[in-house]
Amino acid sequence: MVVTPDRPAHISVELNEETIQLKNEVIAEIPHFSSAREVTTSVYTMSAGEIRRTPGAFGDVSRLAQTMPGVAHLNDQRNDLVVRGGSPTENLTLVDNIEVPNLNHFCAQGSGGGALSMLNTELIREADFLAGGFPAQYGNRLSSVLNIALREGNREKFAGDFEVGISGAGLALEGPINEHGSWMATARRSYLDFIARPAGITALPKFGSYQAKAVSELGSNNRLWFVSIGGKDNIHYEGDQEDNPTFIDLQTGGWRTVSGLNWQSLWGKNGYGILSMSDAINVYESDAYDIQLQNQLIYQNHSSEGETTLKYDLVYKLEDVGDLCAGAVGKRLRSSLEVKHPLVSYKCNACRRSKDILGHGTRV
Repeated sequence: MVVTPDRPAHISVELNEETIQLKNEVIAEIPHFSSAREVTTSVYTMSAGEIRRTPGAFGDVSRLAQTMPGVAHLNDQRNDLVVRGGSPTENLTLVDNIEVPNLNHFCAQGSGGGALSMLNTELIREADFLAGGFPAQYGNRLSSVLNIALREGNREKFAGDFEVGISGAGLALEGPINEHGSWMATARRSYLDFIARPAGITALPKFGSYQAKAVSELGSNNRLWFVSIGGKDNIHYEGDQEDNPTFIDLQTGGWRTVSGLNWQSLWGKNGYGILSMSDAINVYESDAYDIQLQNQLIYQNHSSEGETTLKYDLVYKLEDVGDLCAGAVGKRLRSSLEVKHPLVSYKCNACRRSKDILGHGTRV
């Protein structure tokens, strides 16, 4: 934990359920809102301080998870998780009960990883990484679950923080919402392109991201919280007839965002339910030009993927029996694939000669 002047330090203490019998035969039980009891093996909890200080993690919770037992990684340039030999697409990432398809900058289409996380470490309270044996509430994922919990904003006064690091500069603001809630928002952008481009250095990554969270209590039995995360990135590999033997000018990047609303309500003293609604969008953009053909466009990929999720989870304690856990989830998946090859060579069967087609493309 990092303690700074004039800024409250948030301490989260999880309490285990325990029955205490007093002399007057009154039994008091502490409500349980911690992890499911069936999660007993292959679970690792990472604090915000551990994520921030671990060498080689760069403040990225996914890179820290790469050091866990049973996890392998593809290379040092990406934070994809290969858990017990599974595919990176078989992992589930949750941020405050909101499913996030991809939490990274410069992510590849159809992948669950990327070069750098969009999530600001200062907002993380803790993260649980389940490398196996996770319960049915996490769906049909085959490899792992990364469950990230964000802290709340300052409920006493408005506060702000500005920081500059190797990955970029960021601003964080937070404050109270009346007397029953709080909010916080952060924005970050890389700055290497401002420094190196005047010196003639090209192929520099540009990226920016934001995170926002708002929490409000509606009486003593209901609680709402809203979470939104997004980012945009771009990199330009400029073609050069002298230094670049491929003669290809490539621009690649994209943007992604996910927003969700959770409503938690108590069911008496023995249970609670959480209704969650979220929407996620991933956009991929790539354009390649051949400088030998007067910058003719030779490849283009402008595609997008999205999903809308509605789910409800219920946890209820049955006296002298155990816990009843139930839930339902519905998803709407959508995609738009637009891939173009403007210059395609084909053989004409009518005249037996080769011809070129301009403007050929495929769209689904």
